[in-house]
Amino acid sequence: MLFRSVFERAGIGMAVLDPDGRLLRVNPALCQILGYTAEELTAMDFKALTYPEDVEADVEQFNRILAGEIDHYAMEKRYLARNGSVVPGRLNVSVVRDGSGRPTYFIGQLEDVSEQKETERRLRRLAHRDVLTGLASRALFYERVREATDRLEADPGRVFAVLYLDLDRFKLINDSLGHAAGDELLKTAAERLRKCLARLAEEANGPPPTIGRMGGDEFTVLLPETGAAGGREAAEAVIEAFQAEHRLQDKRVTASASVGVTIGEPGVEHERLIRNADTAMYHAKGLGRGRYTVFDQSMQEAARERLQLETDLRRGFEQGELSMLYQPIFSLNSGRVAGFEALLRWEHPTRGRVDPSEFVPLAEETGLIQPIGHWTIERACRDLAAWRAQGSSSLLVCVNASPGQLQSCGFAEVVDAVIRQTELDPGALQLEVAEETLFCAAAKATFEALIDRGVGFSLDNFGRGFSSLGMVHRLPLSGLKIDRWLLRQASGCREHSAIIHTLVTLGHNLGRSVVAEGIETHEQLALAQGCGCDLGQGFLLSEPMEADEVPRFLSAATALEPSMP
Repeated sequence: MLFRSVFERAGIGMAVLDPDGRLLRVNPALCQILGYTAEELTAMDFKALTYPEDVEADVEQFNRILAGEIDHYAMEKRYLARNGSVVPGRLNVSVVRDGSGRPTYFIGQLEDVSEQKETERRLRRLAHRDVLTGLASRALFYERVREATDRLEADPGRVFAVLYLDLDRFKLINDSLGHAAGDELLKTAAERLRKCLARLAEEANGPPPTIGRMGGDEFTVLLPETGAAGGREAAEAVIEAFQAEHRLQDKRVTASASVGVTIGEPGVEHERLIRNADTAMYHAKGLGRGRYTVFDQSMQEAARERLQLETDLRRGFEQGELSMLYQPIFSLNSGRVAGFEALLRWEHPTRGRVDPSEFVPLAEETGLIQPIGHWTIERACRDLAAWRAQGSSSLLVCVNASPGQLQSCGFAEVVDAVIRQTELDPGALQLEVAEETLFCAAAKATFEALIDRGVGFSLDNFGRGFSSLGMVHRLPLSGLKIDRWLLRQASGCREHSAIIHTLVTLGHNLGRSVVAEGIETHEQLALAQGCGCDLGQGFLLSEPMEADEVPRFLSAATALEPSMP
């Protein structure tokens, strides 16, 4: 009676079978799992209910019990339900023998594992697919490249190419328009890649590519049966596809792509190939973005040197290898010194002086810009306070502030603390910012906080990108610094001279002072004065100098006035 009660009420499917495999009795749970009535099931044997590909394995175990080799077995197998669906199950079978050891009947217990299998499939999809874009995940892409590498080892004719691409200006767009817009850009980028590469595969009548997302705004492509020429063609097609604007939140934005290409080689393992494509991509980005390069060994050496430079910069900062120089900024009306621009320098112990264009972007990428930037502002303010204490009370100091600094939490508090410690008038500090910083929503709070404190801001390289023109009147900028490239190009060119004159007029109409930087010839000086620039700096007027040279320079600066044309 107890067995009958347990049998009928069990939450898993149960059946009693004879030695021929026919079902003698079934419980309600088994009927529910398979969709048959008890009468229908007891007219069948277990083989009729089993998925065809699983019959052989089940019969083999059943026969082992009949032969006396085992008394029970367990296995996962698939069943055919009455409605035609396939039901995955976990089966346990045991035998009841008579006094002589012969099988009398079998008891089968079936657990429906459909939900578990669906969860496993879902987890596999999550592991193999990028949730946002639906592209191959990092793990799946690495596996596909490993498989391609194995095929190449077995057959050197089965070449393949790997592309590694990064969206240019993604961080600016993400910070300016928000993460939702950034996600939308990533999805549209993924769709462009799909369409572009599917078209190429169709035109070449070749196998489909594997497109993956490594994370952030980095994507990868595996092109099977593709050599160097095909890799270049695919890179060119991708770059062209990303030239078109993206529409995000009713705004049109441009996000070009930088692409690195590498070709599979026998003996080169898959992880190294992907790293090589990544290295080539960074090389392309360094050449100006929106282009591609094919990997060669010189890039690997350059990458190692870059890593070494990062290590040296970190050590050099800690050991005091960074220093400041100050270039005078003159009033182009009176010829007097109005202030100084603080210029960061690095004297490497073996390489000598490293150009700021080389190490400042590296500091930005690695996060070193935060401590270096704080030190720069503190040093410049302390030097300015010392000069002012010696009688130059109207001097200003200009310090470059990177987008990374302005987006960091606590930057305004750091500047505020330095001003309090040095007892400077906040307006004596001018922070020069790049154009892209104006569009960065994350920097807005810092802007507002520092402007409220009285700190001045000026726009560096004004005129290089005219997208900043619409922002100039909305931000309380103190000054605009004309890009040195425009001044250089304007020599002997009426069109560029007209552009500078227009920019100066715009600045004055908005109540901003205008600085001409990079004045290196008398012709450029005359142009800057003729266009109405208020201030100027450059090697013609004065080279940068050490902080302790400034007081002596200031005391003799009146001699400079007559030399100003």
